[in-house]
Order: sequence, then C-alpha cells, then structure tokens
Amino acid sequence: MSFLMITYNQEKTIEQALKSALAQDYPNLEIIVCDDCSKDRTFEIASKIATDYHGPFKIILQRNDPNLGIGANFHKAFTLATGEWLFMAAGDDVSMPDRCRAVADGIRQFPDALAFGSNYEVIDGDSRSLGFSQPEHRLGPGAVIAWHRSIFTSFAPLGKELKVEDAPLYPRVFLLGGTYVKLPQVTLQYRMDGHSFTGQDRNNVLNVQKYFLKVRKVLVKVMEQRFADIATAHSFHKENKWLNLLEERQKWAYHEILEDIAEREETIRILEAPFFSKLRFLLCNSAPSLRMGFAQRMRLILSAYQPLIWLKRKITKPVSWSEMIAKETVPTLPAELSPLVIDARFYLTHIDHDFCGSDYFESFERDFLTPERRKMLQIP
Repeated sequence: MSFLMITYNQEKTIEQALKSALAQDYPNLEIIVCDDCSKDRTFEIASKIATDYHGPFKIILQRNDPNLGIGANFHKAFTLATGEWLFMAAGDDVSMPDRCRAVADGIRQFPDALAFGSNYEVIDGDSRSLGFSQPEHRLGPGAVIAWHRSIFTSFAPLGKELKVEDAPLYPRVFLLGGTYVKLPQVTLQYRMDGHSFTGQDRNNVLNVQKYFLKVRKVLVKVMEQRFADIATAHSFHKENKWLNLLEERQKWAYHEILEDIAEREETIRILEAPFFSKLRFLLCNSAPSLRMGFAQRMRLILSAYQPLIWLKRKITKPVSWSEMIAKETVPTLPAELSPLVIDARFYLTHIDHDFCGSDYFESFERDFLTPERRKMLQIP
C-alpha cells in the first residue's frame, strides 16, 4: 500500500497529518509526500519529520518546481508509488491509525472493489470536531478514498488544468467493471476551516452566484477528463455492458452543467448591471433564459441591494462557518453500520452518488432515466 500525501502551504497542519500516516498500524506501507512548491515551511517540516523517523515505513519526499496544480501533483505522487492500493491524503487531514488496515480487511471482503471510502469526522482549523459525515452518503472527499492502482495505469494522467483530484476518478471504477465500497469505520478527520476553495466568501447573493459559477467551471474540466477516460475505455479488450450508458450519463451531466453556467453568468450580469438595465429586467424580463416570474425577479434584484444587505446583517445573526457545516453532518454515528457497495447499475440509477450532478435531480429523473433506459436498467 502507498500513502500519497499531497501538500501545499500547510505548515500549520503538516506535522499532525504526516505523523498520523506514520502511526498506521498496517505493516507494509510506503509514504510519499509530494509538495507542490509551497511558499511556506511545509516541505521543510515534512523533511525534518522524515529525517527523525526511524520506524518500518519507507518515506519518499518530492518537492515540485514549478507548481503543478492539484490533479498533476497527485499524479506525480502516483508515479513515485509502488503500492497496489493508493491512499489519498492531504497535508491538513488526520488519518486514524487503522485506516490502511480497514481497507486491507475490505479488500478481502470485496474482491471486486477498485475504490474504498469510509465515514469521516469533520474538524475545523483548530482540530475541533464539527460532526461526522452523513452515514447514508456513500461518497466522500478524495482525502478519505483509497484507489486501486489500475484506476491510474489504465487511463491517461490527470491534466494540469484540473482543480480537483477526486471527481475525475470516480467513474473509472465502473469503466473498469469494478465497485466502490464505503466502509462503516471512521478512518479520517477531514479539515474544513472556511478558507479553502469550498469555504470562500459567500456573504451575499452576488458572491454566491460567483462561487457556484466557479464550481461549475471546475466541473467542466472534470467532465472533459471523464470523456477522455470513456474514449480510452472503448478501446479496452473486454466487454462492459454498461459502457454506453455510462457515457450517456456523463453527456447528460455535461449538458446540465453548461446550462447552469449560462444561467449563472446571466444572473451575475443582471446583478452587476446599471439601474436602468435592472429595471428593464424587472419589468419585461430582458433575460428570458432565466425563466423567472416578476416576484422572483424582484427578489433577485433586492437581494443584491447593498442597503438591504446591510440591514439584514444588522437584524439577523450571521451564520458561522461551524453552523453551516453542522447542517451537513451528524453529531454521532449509529453504533451499527454496514458497508455500502456501489456498482455500475447503482451509479446509473442514483443521481446523488457522484461528485457532480446532485443539484439536477428533476432533470436526471426526466431526461436521463427515460422509459427506454429504465427498461435497460430494470427499474420498475
């Protein structure tokens, strides 16, 4: 097994993260730290820990120059690894001591699995608990996933333009005819401190729209990578009865994402427009692609009106970052949980089991799960 830790400007957390990897109770493990040209002391701290370590694990240190980006940095770490199973890790997350052993046990129980996730605990910047992952959610962040080596060797490297490293990989499991398994154990403390890409400022409607536009544009690059992977899968010399449907699912998602981008760009244009342009939009809907009624148009315009934003902040208590996260977590996990297994058919019939697409439930039911596809997938 190979433990791949990608780091960038994480001098405050790298020691805790790396020491948690060194504390694994699985005997045969190599640990690779791939630093993406950090501007702080991240690599220096990791190097000191590696020098002082005298345990059984092999440690490989790599410092990129220049910066490669998240996707390419993870691929660089992969090229240095020799393990059959590859654990994703970040320089600010904390792995439980039994993380690798839990996956080793899962491999024996689920021989068709090509990826393993698990439950996880969310912590803030000061390592305080913010709750646990929703037990019914099968997917988790990339930092909690372990991938079989074939996920990388069977396809082209992740592109440098990718801003995420996990979302492009997930369909590869099904393109290869494997399954994804979520283990019931808590194997990771996943840090969310409100300063990462997913925690950027969203304190008014305009910023919210710009945030989601940024996310959707990241997903466009993810989908382009997925289409390249599907093209590769068509060249495999083995039959995959789900391949065409897997491709159709990605085409459906790509179409929805592009439509979402167009609508958000139009919304931002209206919110940033001069007064008379806003008035024209309100009275006669000069942006028909938004498909809004008068009341909705009025609410949109007023929600970006600075005096009203100021008044709302004076009247209402602002929601803290911890309170936002608490809505997505549970304070405790049930005592008895079972592994959750996703195969290609399950993936094709459930919108909420992918990194991108859960916002499009109605379209998924209407446009992707057509009567013909329902028959193919044996859905009542």
